[in-house]
Amino acid sequence: MKFIFCLFIFSGTIFPLISFGQSQAIEKAKQKIYASKTDEEKLTNLVAIGKLRNSLHGDTIYYYAKWAKNLAAKLNDRKSLAWAEYSLISGDLAKGKTDSIIEKIESNNTFKEIKKTDAALYFKIQLLKANALNRLNRRPEALDLQLKILNEAEKRW
Repeated sequence: MKFIFCLFIFSGTIFPLISFGQSQAIEKAKQKIYASKTDEEKLTNLVAIGKLRNSLHGDTIYYYAKWAKNLAAKLNDRKSLAWAEYSLISGDLAKGKTDSIIEKIESNNTFKEIKKTDAALYFKIQLLKANALNRLNRRPEALDLQLKILNEAEKRW
């Protein structure tokens, strides 16, 4: 009984601190967006919060990614546009919309040139596609893609 009580006290003090730490980083990223003085600075901060997508709800990812996409299109920033598109598709995966992800990746013109311009984003996009294949129970295809990505990454670095 004493052990359970100690465990309860421990979890009641530690878990809120852990979650507070992450939400504090997200809040700081949000504040940077709204405090931005230029559209370029705002776009940089929107892309940065998109990279925190593992800690955000699917609707929140969509909100900031859509904003970043519109701003990147306005500023004609192809790299930021690709990151925004990636975040939008990641948001779809987070919301469980796996059936449309593969088509969105393969039909997206922004992603066609990304392999040459941003290797890190290229590999993230391919891993996102593999994750979608896995969730669609197309595991052999997902595994083949992951092995292909691994070989490409080893050759590149």
